[in-house]
Parts: sequence; structure tokens; C-alpha cells
Amino acid sequence: MTTLVNINSPQTWLAFLTGLFVVECFLLLTFRTFSNYLGELINLWYDKFGIIAIILDMVIVLIVYWIAQWCYGKLFG
Repeated sequence: MTTLVNINSPQTWLAFLTGLFVVECFLLLTFRTFSNYLGELINLWYDKFGIIAIILDMVIVLIVYWIAQWCYGKLFG
């Protein structure tokens, strides 16, 4: 069984990375499609940095996930 307590579980990380990739693709598509409503600065960010911007977005979320996973393990593990 996969839980947040098992910080080194490949299944947990794979599931989270897959979900993160799907959400990132959805948000990128949404930002590009509705740029008039969501603002042009986010599109400027993606235009300027390209794939690096996507990787940075994902790394930030992964760092927060790792910290949350560690705190959860300390509190409830």
C-alpha cells in the first residue's frame, strides 16, 4: 500500500510525478488558450524560458511535496 509515510516509495513518487505532469500540461494549455483572461505575464514567462519554466514549476512543487511528506512522516509516522 502506498502512503505518504513511505518517503522512498517509487510508487508514491511515480504517481505524484504523473499527476504533476498532467496538471502542468492542463495549466499550460489553459494559460495559452485563455491568455486574455489569465494574464499575459505567465505566457511571457513560458515564452522567455520555455522548457526550463516548466521544469522549474515542477521542481518547486516536488520540493514542497517532499517537505510535506517529511513533515507528515514526523507527525504521523
